[in-house]
Amino acid sequence: EPHKASIAERAPWVEFEDLDGVWGEPARSYMFLREATDRSLGYNHMCRFYASQIFGVAADMGLDLIFRVDDDIFFLTRAPYDPFRLVWESDAAYAYGVLNREEHEKTYTTLPGWLAAEYGDALLAQGVVDEMYFNNVFAARPSWFLGDRPRDFARRVDASGGIFRYRWGDAPLQTAAVRLFGGRVVRFPGVEYVHFSTDNLVVDGDLQCLGCDAGDAFLRRLAAMRGGLRRRRRRRQ
Repeated sequence: EPHKASIAERAPWVEFEDLDGVWGEPARSYMFLREATDRSLGYNHMCRFYASQIFGVAADMGLDLIFRVDDDIFFLTRAPYDPFRLVWESDAAYAYGVLNREEHEKTYTTLPGWLAAEYGDALLAQGVVDEMYFNNVFAARPSWFLGDRPRDFARRVDASGGIFRYRWGDAPLQTAAVRLFGGRVVRFPGVEYVHFSTDNLVVDGDLQCLGCDAGDAFLRRLAAMRGGLRRRRRRRQ
């Protein structure tokens, strides 16, 4: 509640939805077989929510598109376009800001094998964890994710218990669904932001680790990345 109050104070236009009846399900025996305990059970529920449940909730609210921005994201510039219009007019099922490698060991070592066994494409399965959509900033079309094949995928993921047992995250699961079933994907161009909980700087599709050289280095990195981007753009002209 204090966190909610602080958001409401700074952004009074924000509306909060009660997710009782969605969050915290299902209560299955595999929750007690958790092999990845680096995060709380609540984190597992969050991953399940963003991997599949959010799309049904959004549809029930009558939303054509959803846009997620984590509350520890700090945008460095304003995008020179309407991101909702970009997704809508491109007929995309999914939009993202940057690709990233899955850093969670249990997910990296268990999810590709399960995907390959279920869907028979080992190359795609490995690509899901090597280059996943970093979904701290993403947009999606709920109606696509509520199609027959994505919904069946969500049911198979639930039946596997992988979210609770191995802490499979929502980012690789969203990535897998979109790539398995051919959803149209676009990248948000020109997006620049810092994600504080992962200590990342994202500039127009490039991702760097701030903490590798200490967090206060991000301004130097940002200046260097912007300069590199400008030089590449000049060469293309």
